[in-house]
Amino acid sequence: MARLNDGIVAEIMRAQEEGDPVKVYRKAIVGKIVARVIDPFSGERAEVLVEGHPEKTPAPDLEISLWTPLEVTYFEKFNRGIIENGSLIVVGGRSDDIINFSNALSDEDLKRICTEPFFSLRKDIKKITSETTMQRLLSIAKDVNRPARTLQEIELRLEEIQQ
Repeated sequence: MARLNDGIVAEIMRAQEEGDPVKVYRKAIVGKIVARVIDPFSGERAEVLVEGHPEKTPAPDLEISLWTPLEVTYFEKFNRGIIENGSLIVVGGRSDDIINFSNALSDEDLKRICTEPFFSLRKDIKKITSETTMQRLLSIAKDVNRPARTLQEIELRLEEIQQ
């Protein structure tokens, strides 16, 4: 007699053999993250520890690949907080509007924001509500040698969020 989880395992294995994942999330912060996933071998709920430095660790070691719509739904439901605060960002696949992705910005997005004209930057950082994302933006702005005025504006927004 087949168990319900056998169907989930078969679907995930088939999807892995056929091609690319539906969605890929990457850890964007320094520190450890525990994410809830569906174990592709048992079909049961499991937790995955993702650790490593985003700039020093190879990208595949920081990524969680989701192969089926069921996995994506489960993952986004039970990891909503760490996705919305920008600790995990989507780096592959398509994004749905179920979750607020305004804080889940890639390094390229943050670099684009901090190199924008001042008033565009000011408008864009008002949308960010995560301390983690603002700290990443400040770090990138310093790395690309943005003017003191830009750094000051980012720091002011960071202070607003912290309060």
